[in-house]
Amino acid sequence: MQVQSFSRTLGVACVLALGSLGLMSWSLLDPRPMTIVVAMSAGQILGTISLLTFVAVVIADLRRARFPSDQLGVTLASSASNPARAESTVAAGPTSLKK
Repeated sequence: MQVQSFSRTLGVACVLALGSLGLMSWSLLDPRPMTIVVAMSAGQILGTISLLTFVAVVIADLRRARFPSDQLGVTLASSASNPARAESTVAAGPTSLKK
């Protein structure tokens, strides 16, 4: 997932959560048995999809933050040919990866 798609996916999750909340509120305002069954079932489905979407974005963002593949690969490749550079990269910590 790209960073721009994270915000779009979170927006979809928010809309689904609001739809779920609206359906569950509808069953409180119109307390007929069929309305309650339909609103709670559909509300639970939309709420569950919203939660799973949110969790997927959080996991993808954590993985992206933990494994920055492009920057890490370049630093390790340049360090392998020069051992003195490797020691300075390790000593400098993760800030040297931001170049």
